[in-house]
Amino acid sequence: MTSRIVQFCHKLRLLWLQQHLPIISGILVATSYIPSYPVAVFWSFVPLWLHWLKNPEPRQVFISGWISQFFLTLVGFHWVAHTAHEFGHLPWPVSVLVLLGFCCFANLHIALSGLVWSFINKRLHLNILQSATVLANLTLLGEVYFPKIFPWHHGYVWLWAGWEGYQFADIIGLQGLSAICIFANALVLWIWLTKKNIRTRITAFAAILALLISFNILGSQYGKKWKVFDSEIKILAVQANIGNLMKYFAEQGSFKATQTIAEKYFALTRKGLSEYGPADFIVWPETAYPEYLSPDFRKTLYHVRLGSFISELGIPLITGGYRHDLGNRKTYNSIFFVEKDGTILDPPYSKSILLAFGEYFPGAQYLPFLKEIVPTISDFARGPGPKVQHFNDLTFGPQICYESLYPDFSRTLVQDGADIFLNVTNDSWFGSLFEPFQHLYMTLGRAIEFRRPLIRSTNTGVTTAILADGTILEQSPLHKEWTHIFSLKYRKNAEQTVFSRFGMLLDYFFVVLLVLTLLWVKCNRRGRHSNR
Repeated sequence: MTSRIVQFCHKLRLLWLQQHLPIISGILVATSYIPSYPVAVFWSFVPLWLHWLKNPEPRQVFISGWISQFFLTLVGFHWVAHTAHEFGHLPWPVSVLVLLGFCCFANLHIALSGLVWSFINKRLHLNILQSATVLANLTLLGEVYFPKIFPWHHGYVWLWAGWEGYQFADIIGLQGLSAICIFANALVLWIWLTKKNIRTRITAFAAILALLISFNILGSQYGKKWKVFDSEIKILAVQANIGNLMKYFAEQGSFKATQTIAEKYFALTRKGLSEYGPADFIVWPETAYPEYLSPDFRKTLYHVRLGSFISELGIPLITGGYRHDLGNRKTYNSIFFVEKDGTILDPPYSKSILLAFGEYFPGAQYLPFLKEIVPTISDFARGPGPKVQHFNDLTFGPQICYESLYPDFSRTLVQDGADIFLNVTNDSWFGSLFEPFQHLYMTLGRAIEFRRPLIRSTNTGVTTAILADGTILEQSPLHKEWTHIFSLKYRKNAEQTVFSRFGMLLDYFFVVLLVLTLLWVKCNRRGRHSNR
């Protein structure tokens, strides 16, 4: 036993000696993301790229890139193990294996970008500046196009850290801010390898820092124009902190669980109104109400009970709930809009971007037995896509949980006239440390890109709201019952941002940028050959 431990420690030592730069880079990238302060966001890729420049063979590049992304995922997304344990009811050893499997593939675009660079470098013999530029281009394209269950990037840390440069996201998007981070890494790499004099290096790095500071100062001035509002509504958000087991029992038809959940929402809503005064709307989170609220079930006890409750209050309600279609026998994760007289509008908004392994089992439509492997995974049908909801003289842009991560989804809502983004979420499966804050700021970013206020109501936190100028209002604690009335200021029929109108072209721009870079490399190479 002792000899095996010694052998394992020896292998770890060898791994560190051979791959310490990729490992350091992976840890730096992970700890430059939410909820850590992004101290290394402008140089976190540099150790990995240095390793690639010293070891440019494709096989070595891919392996070191894979190791880097493995440690990145292990540190930054360790909450996957908690989710597997909490959601799938898997034993902790199995949940850890799920995490390790996730770490093998989640951010593989980093290794693939290095692999492509190594082939280009082998063919074109790139110099340091060209290598740095191509590496940044490829990393950025991998970030944009590589499929991820949780599509993150470093543009979100600008909002998390309070760097006012995030105000320019309404022009270049938060993805554009991530591009600035990645190309800053390329510039740092070039300076480190070409400026051998320490004083010259310090001067160059100081110049980069001055540019970033200036960019943030300009952002703070630019954002001021969005502080002018012409309308205001008051929204009571209710965070009931319902446990996952209780929600599961209610979904399985337990009357006691249904009663407990419904009565808790009724009680907390009354409490919030008594503490904070009247509101224009009440918002409950994703799948909050434990009853089918579609018309076919209007005579069920808690369907009737909800209508009576809202009629008694005389305040419109927006709530997450379940829609069941008797025609196709499918269930939808939906948002229902309830008039102040208790009338539930039909149809509701139904979620269209579903979370794999959370709301459906990929491939189960072809192999139904897969649903039996983890029966706690929901089996929701997809809604028709983004759709605004006109409700009491307002135009809401509904998003359910995961849908807030996709700018194109929010763009459609804005182009259809949304005045306010409405996000309902249940992050109860993901623990307390990393994911709730990662998801929160990825959602809040849409408010800056499209300059629409956003209200976010969650089951366990974080419940909050953000104005179009970037002001983040009161935030709820995690895993506690909580209510608050948000005074949401906004512009009626606000103009569309540059990102709203042209942001869909940004991803294509990154492709064009890579092509131009490669043309520049080839032209330089021809020039060198012709001068010989």
